[in-house]
Amino acid sequence: MVKLTGRVLSVSVLKDRALRLLRTVELTEVNADEVLAVVIPTLAYVEDELGGRPSRLMTCGFDASTAAELQSVTEIPTTPLSSRWGVPGQTNAGLLGYLESIQ
Repeated sequence: MVKLTGRVLSVSVLKDRALRLLRTVELTEVNADEVLAVVIPTLAYVEDELGGRPSRLMTCGFDASTAAELQSVTEIPTTPLSSRWGVPGQTNAGLLGYLESIQ
């Protein structure tokens, strides 16, 4: 999942339902170029260390154009994070994710 909270970008990678990587970076500006400058090297690391590309990217806190740019450049299907309790935002994604996990 790629999550934007204010100017902080978090990238988490799961494999077999286990968290394998969590990277958090403070951005100087919030735009597609800054996001890609973090995501592209992270994807290269994931490919090298975990033996493959992610099957999908889930985003949270991004506008549609930044998410579309992310998908276009990475060529990985990108979808917004979702929850049965509503669309997760910058302040409640963790709570809604936890609620999803205990259902």
